[in-house]
Amino acid sequence: MNAQMRDYQLAGLNWLISLYHNNINGILADEMGLGKTIQSISMIGYLLFVRKMKGPFLVIVPLSTLPNWLKEFARFLPSAKVYRGHVVGPKKMEIFAQLQNPTRTWNVVITSYEFITRYSTHFKKANFQYAVIDEGHRAKNENTQFAGVLRQIRIQSMLMLTGTPVHNNLHELWALLNLLMPKFFNDSANFDAWFKVEDCLDPLHEQTIRLKNLLKPLLLRRTKKDVTGDIPPKVHIDIYMPPTEEICRWTHKVLHHEVEVLDGRGEMQKMRIINRFPHLRKVIQHPFLIPGADNTEWVTDDIVRHSSKMIVLDKLLVRLRARGSKVLIFSQYVTVLNILMDYLDWRKYTYCKLDGSTVIDMRQKQMDEFNRPGSDKFIFMLSTRAGGLGINLPAADSVIFYDMDFNPQMDFQAEDRAHRIGQTRKVHVFRLLVKGSIDDLLYSYSERKRLLDKSVINTENYPSKELLLEAFEYQRTSLMANGLIDEGAVDEKLDELFRTIGELRKYSSLEGDTGVLNDCQILLPGVSCDLQLDTVLTAAQLAQKRKAEDTIIPLTSKRVRRTVNGELY
Repeated sequence: MNAQMRDYQLAGLNWLISLYHNNINGILADEMGLGKTIQSISMIGYLLFVRKMKGPFLVIVPLSTLPNWLKEFARFLPSAKVYRGHVVGPKKMEIFAQLQNPTRTWNVVITSYEFITRYSTHFKKANFQYAVIDEGHRAKNENTQFAGVLRQIRIQSMLMLTGTPVHNNLHELWALLNLLMPKFFNDSANFDAWFKVEDCLDPLHEQTIRLKNLLKPLLLRRTKKDVTGDIPPKVHIDIYMPPTEEICRWTHKVLHHEVEVLDGRGEMQKMRIINRFPHLRKVIQHPFLIPGADNTEWVTDDIVRHSSKMIVLDKLLVRLRARGSKVLIFSQYVTVLNILMDYLDWRKYTYCKLDGSTVIDMRQKQMDEFNRPGSDKFIFMLSTRAGGLGINLPAADSVIFYDMDFNPQMDFQAEDRAHRIGQTRKVHVFRLLVKGSIDDLLYSYSERKRLLDKSVINTENYPSKELLLEAFEYQRTSLMANGLIDEGAVDEKLDELFRTIGELRKYSSLEGDTGVLNDCQILLPGVSCDLQLDTVLTAAQLAQKRKAEDTIIPLTSKRVRRTVNGELY
């Protein structure tokens, strides 16, 4: 191995060796950022050069992380003969031939989930001595095509890598265990009857202890706090804010089916909204996500003023830039990222952007540029799911979640793009939440998932229809209960927060932690308002309410706004 491994990584390697010698498959479930990749590569190195095995060895990874795996093998185990087992076009015939060639010139093949699933027939012809399954939770459903393919391929020993072994329920844990040890974990009904989520929420419950003991020889889980003191701490700051009048107005329009769109004849027609829930969520992120809320090609200060989150984000970024921080901004919505691009251009902030459509080569190029010492890139915007895997951005010390994912594990994976080995400063994670909104209620619901994560391992329940209906009613009845956002109060609260956070500096375990020491919530007070959703102001009335000193600041030159499906955003 061409690497200096940390003590806990060597302990992980020894655990993997022990599993292999005892003919047991397992799950390496270390927290994101602790080096699961180098531990698994070192295991293949052990098999190659200590056990003198010639392979073949199989590594299955998400397509977006495949170049990084190739790069890490070249860096840490350059003597291994690694073959890229994924390609598009006629060259895939070469891969098929290599898989069947008895005199192959490689001993490790790295492929993607999609490629091995689609062309499983060719992989079934090989006899793999060891397999590494990165992001193993993709096999959490025993009925998926990939899980079926994995059962059919001849693999002598298997290792799964995942920081989140379970995403929906404990049955998914059984599905992973069934893949690893099918003869032992062969009855899902029996497993489900023994281990219920309600019981396992309590870490001291008899069944929780029993499940932990069952997993102990099969699953290794370490957190940054457990194994290393040189990674700076991470603190979460949830900022709750009241809505703007525009948010209330467009909530009213969605609720009463008053949103109008231009039809093919050039006439305004009522927008057909079958399910109002996703549209109410969009209003909370930014009213511009609703057709008709923004009908100009000019970028003005309305892009900030109409959204509570943008008001707070605008003020946060001013303070973070003055502090010398570099920032990651995550959103579930690519359309929100488009709005943010307009905003960042307007404010003349330098940035990078990554979503599911970003090609792999551009991903790496942007990461390298953002992490480069002396880089002028202030912000890296990412879609939560596309940016949660294979992305290393330790140059950032601040993370902002513009909105939330229903699965809290996705957000945890995303924030650890910055909080990982290589980080030298304390990481602050800001989450923006509008009081009285759908996301406000769903975020409080996710606390249950976090309790289960602490009790057993990581898990998640997608919100039920009943909860979604409750959230819908919550926004309809509670959105204006806290008044409207007060920009003066925002400045006051943020100034107080940043005085506590202190200056940007390198973290030293000898000096200890300073600034904000624990996860906390900030509640921004609102201006009382007598408006109800049935009597919200019109756009003309809102314009008249602007103070005389307020000035619309357009972009210096007119340009085409970023569009989605032919509509503005």
